[in-house]
Amino acid sequence: MIAARAIRRLAAAVAAGTLLLALTWAGAPPATARTQALSLRVSVTLAPGSGSTLLYRGSFAGTPLGRGKVTLRGRLSGAGGATVTYRMSTSRGTFEGSGRVTLSYRGSTVSYGGRATITSGTGAYRNLRSDDLRIAGTAGLTAERVTLTLSGQISS
Repeated sequence: MIAARAIRRLAAAVAAGTLLLALTWAGAPPATARTQALSLRVSVTLAPGSGSTLLYRGSFAGTPLGRGKVTLRGRLSGAGGATVTYRMSTSRGTFEGSGRVTLSYRGSTVSYGGRATITSGTGAYRNLRSDDLRIAGTAGLTAERVTLTLSGQISS
């Protein structure tokens, strides 16, 4: 009887110790990413002497990032497409990404539409990511200034 009671106490102590050890090793659960809508208006101007890779510089404004500066590089491909890379910055940090755009021509107007990603960031944007942003806009065929929208869901 005393031996059975001692065995139960020992088993309870081992179970409690194991539970405590497991909780200690598990630590705090990982933080979940916060998802929110991104809606930016991007205005860029073609930089002189860009060459085969078109270099644009300008600004952006919108939610939730506010206002900032942008550098965009575009390389035209055959079949009416382009690949773009961009870097955007505010006083809080920078973020970068890339995308693919399809160009549609109608008279003297070019329409842009495609998808982009956010792949890295610094400062307040070090955890900012997205793999499904939309790029859209129109401009004149010979326009040196282009206005685009960048929208979709971002996580941070």
